[in-house]
Amino acid sequence: MKKTISILLILLTVCLIFASCKKTGDAPDIALLDYNGNEVSLSDFYGKKGVVLNFWASWCPPCKAEMPDFEEAYKKYGNEVNFLMVSHLAWGNDTIETAKAFYEISGYTFPVYFDYKFEGYQKYGLDSIPQTIIIDKNGNITKHFTGMISYDALVSEIDRIAVSH
Repeated sequence: MKKTISILLILLTVCLIFASCKKTGDAPDIALLDYNGNEVSLSDFYGKKGVVLNFWASWCPPCKAEMPDFEEAYKKYGNEVNFLMVSHLAWGNDTIETAKAFYEISGYTFPVYFDYKFEGYQKYGLDSIPQTIIIDKNGNITKHFTGMISYDALVSEIDRIAVSH
């Protein structure tokens, strides 16, 4: 009987975790730290522009490989969508300091945030990185990419949520 209850509790927990991670629909709000250590919420960016939300880590080869494409897209579309490049700190050996060092050495200009409460991991069910989530200006997920995203796919999704469209 105890074994059955334990299995049911595990299944319930798994269902609740996956229920909070919707591929489309309302984007779960998460708390982040900006580069200067100020707490912001994902929902702070809704209203006027859509959001490109990317989870990455400095130790992740696919993350590092796609970053030049995000930099190029940010330079081209940074006025039309919000870019939130979020350092995923839930696993691996990244810290805010190591992520900042990687960012500074790499010379990127897109805004970097930190998932310091591991809410991205929990609420978006991140089981791998990189992951890119496209959110419209109303806070609805329109696309969720697992793994590297090509520049063309990124730009195609940005075009769908950009202010000018």
